[in-house]
Amino acid sequence: HHLLKRAEEDLLMPKPVIVLLIMFGACALTCLGYAMHKLIGFGTDDNGVKPMSQAQYEYMAEVKVRNLEALAREG
Repeated sequence: HHLLKRAEEDLLMPKPVIVLLIMFGACALTCLGYAMHKLIGFGTDDNGVKPMSQAQYEYMAEVKVRNLEALAREG
């Protein structure tokens, strides 16, 4: 039957060579996929991190001072 275990002598290459070839193939396919994505990609992402406004920057500074004061009180 074709699903029976094969003897080591029946293989054309040693098992470690087969494993290394599979690992090399997986690495090559990963690099190929990355290269294709880099070339074609999904377009620009307009939902990225935007710079803070002056009001938001001031608010964050106030929160930082409040938190530092609370930590100083706690000890």
